[in-house]
Amino acid sequence: MSKIPQERRIVTAHMVSSIDGYVSSTGGDPNWMKSQWEYNRGRKLSDQDIASYLDGIDSYVIGANTYQLTQKLGWPYGDKPVYLMSQHIKTPELNSITVFSGTPQELLDRIIPVTHKNIWIAGGPMIVSSFLRQQLVDELIITIAPIVLCAGRSFFEHIDHPISLELLSHEAYSDGMIELKYRIHY
Repeated sequence: MSKIPQERRIVTAHMVSSIDGYVSSTGGDPNWMKSQWEYNRGRKLSDQDIASYLDGIDSYVIGANTYQLTQKLGWPYGDKPVYLMSQHIKTPELNSITVFSGTPQELLDRIIPVTHKNIWIAGGPMIVSSFLRQQLVDELIITIAPIVLCAGRSFFEHIDHPISLELLSHEAYSDGMIELKYRIHY
């Protein structure tokens, strides 16, 4: 069992997925991510739990589709630095956003400050896949929504080799979501 040194930066990929592995619906409506059922044995998160968890994240990496979705749903990242990987978006609406059009390795090596020890890749599947293909993700968190979408965009688009995952933790939540946290072994 390998351990990641604390002084090393951790790159975590996180996505909400349907049970059948889709991270967006065919029509793009994100309402499927909100469960309509309650699981009374699941953990109920308080606003303080969520804020405490998010405080540990130093910066986020997102793609253009995720950015456009936040324009509809609201900005979830507060004033944390966000690195938007896009060839097309040139002028973001917030000062906390840095647009970058290079490779994931260049982003980590040249753009994101070395003081950022907890980097969170928040979407979408093309961005996550590009980091995984270059073996730059240390941890993978999948939050499974209690729904079968049958179609949409797959979480693991364009992955061309098996990736071994070591389960670190799992949690069931009161809204029926299940979170699985893995360490990645390439």
